[in-house]
Amino acid sequence: MNYIDGKAIGSHEVYLNKLGSATLNATYRVTYVSQSSNSATVMVNGELLDLKVGTIIYEGQLISTNSSHVEIISSMNQLYRLGTESEFCIENTAEGMLPVVFGKVYR
Repeated sequence: MNYIDGKAIGSHEVYLNKLGSATLNATYRVTYVSQSSNSATVMVNGELLDLKVGTIIYEGQLISTNSSHVEIISSMNQLYRLGTESEFCIENTAEGMLPVVFGKVYR
């Protein structure tokens, strides 16, 4: 990336799939989605979308792995590996903004 003329400022993350905005202390990014007949999805503002590598996960967005395997990493290097039929969501809990998981999940 070359910032000499300033035109590239803010474009270094164009390869990421940002589906909303967030005020999280840590961001969560999808790094792997296995191919399957019933691919993983993410629910964003009531709309169900196919989950893709590079997707940034924000508060209130629900990932369902269906028959796929998914890997998510946080900006604080926390790794989550989700098995089939698992879910991942960032929620405002009593301990702050944290991932809430269900199913076969390795942390």
